[in-house]
Amino acid sequence: MSTSTSTGTSTGTGTGTSTGTLEAAHGRTYWVLADVWNIVRRGLTHYQRQPVNIAWQLGFPILSVLLYGYVFGSAMQVPGGGDYKDFLMPGMFVMTMAFGFINTATLVVYDATKGVIDRFRSMPMRPRPSSPDAG
Repeated sequence: MSTSTSTGTSTGTGTGTSTGTLEAAHGRTYWVLADVWNIVRRGLTHYQRQPVNIAWQLGFPILSVLLYGYVFGSAMQVPGGGDYKDFLMPGMFVMTMAFGFINTATLVVYDATKGVIDRFRSMPMRPRPSSPDAG
């Protein structure tokens, strides 16, 4: 079963080709990957301009494990005679993911207030139901 998602809008290249025709020429997967690469490249540019963010995002979990595992770990007694580090590592993984989600949410809000999402809407990218601004 195939559904047509062509909106008849121009791609901005001056050729007047509709989005549906471009999908037929290159395939949907090609354009999904092209859109994703544009977003990833934008994120990598942020890291290139502010390399301290990479150090912070990689260093914070390592420092947390060292601090809670070796400095405070000897003071922790697990009921039943288990090892504290068996409980520490899953907690650190969850905390690291939570900080990653917070970082992503903060960047999305920053982009929304600065008009970046409006610029994405004007680009020849198809809105997808999973994107934050589709709706």
